Amino acid sequence: MKKIFLSLALLSFLTPLCFADQYVPEFDKMKVMRCEVVETVFENDREKAVNGYHRTYRLDDEYQNIYLEKDFINGLAYYGDDKIIYNEQTMTDFSIVSTNVEIDRKEMKITVSSRIEYDNPDFGEKESVGIGECKYL
Repeated sequence: MKKIFLSLALLSFLTPLCFADQYVPEFDKMKVMRCEVVETVFENDREKAVNGYHRTYRLDDEYQNIYLEKDFINGLAYYGDDKIIYNEQTMTDFSIVSTNVEIDRKEMKITVSSRIEYDNPDFGEKESVGIGECKYL
């Protein structure tokens, strides 16, 4: 019985040490960047639609992490003072969207290119190109 009690006591003291080095983002200390994007969707090299949207990023320069709002962006390819490049892939029940994003931190511009592949071959494939301006909030 003593061994079980000592084991539990030791375990309760060691558990916080295991998680002591775990990174916890401090969003209130990060730079906030808002990017306004105009995106053109193409199908068979013909313009299909033009959309406007914005993205709000939180930049953690110390740990070189980027967040879309407060969602961690996992596909980070490059993070520097000059630019940030990341790739992401989104899957739905009907399609797969592969996206490449480049944020030019010197010029405060964003370039987004996407490829949309549908499960149903009748919809074909679409590509989109978006360009925009960014500013720190």
